[in-house]
Amino acid sequence: METEPFDPCDEIREASAYVRVWMEHQPAVKEESLSDWLLYEISRRLKYVHYYAFTRHQESRVTGADWEWWVLFPTQYLRMRVQAKKAFESKDNYPELLRSNAYGLQIDKLISDADAVNAIPLYAFFSSSQHGSMCRGDGGHPDGVYLAGAKSLYDRYINQPRSKISASDLIAQSNPFSCFVKLDCSHEFCKECISSCIRSRDNDTRLCKNCPLCRTNIHILE
Repeated sequence: METEPFDPCDEIREASAYVRVWMEHQPAVKEESLSDWLLYEISRRLKYVHYYAFTRHQESRVTGADWEWWVLFPTQYLRMRVQAKKAFESKDNYPELLRSNAYGLQIDKLISDADAVNAIPLYAFFSSSQHGSMCRGDGGHPDGVYLAGAKSLYDRYINQPRSKISASDLIAQSNPFSCFVKLDCSHEFCKECISSCIRSRDNDTRLCKNCPLCRTNIHILE
């Protein structure tokens, strides 16, 4: 019997959709539970994706991140530092984005420490609501996980006068996990672009700046 070819995008899509269903049925679920499950499930489904979960001590004092993801290829890798947040529908999300302690702003630590180790600083937002995102697709993604560039969020909210941030505001600055590397040109990084992109990099050791298939600019992880 013929089996369908393995599609990593489908694996990511299913995991992200499960998070959404979980939050719909259990709205009070903690972000730590969602994070732990997501990290395990993605590493189980995709053997070339590895993670390291930071301790609270490491997160608060050094990394500003909950975990680190490594996407491994034969000769290169993609490294990401991720801070996870629930996107709240009923309250202002600004305080969470501006979270700080005696060691400084969390988002500052996330960006600076990621830059120091050649990683991409990201936020993962958990949400069960349907909001418009940065995805140029048909909008039919039943995701519960959205990824946003920390530097874009910093420029959009931290460098601007204080304003209320809704869940829809955060999702509008994010891409669904199932298409967070789907470009303006509609080529999907996770299937065909990312390995070629990483292998062909010259001076930028984190991520190339153009789609390797059609050279369209990549905006999603700036």
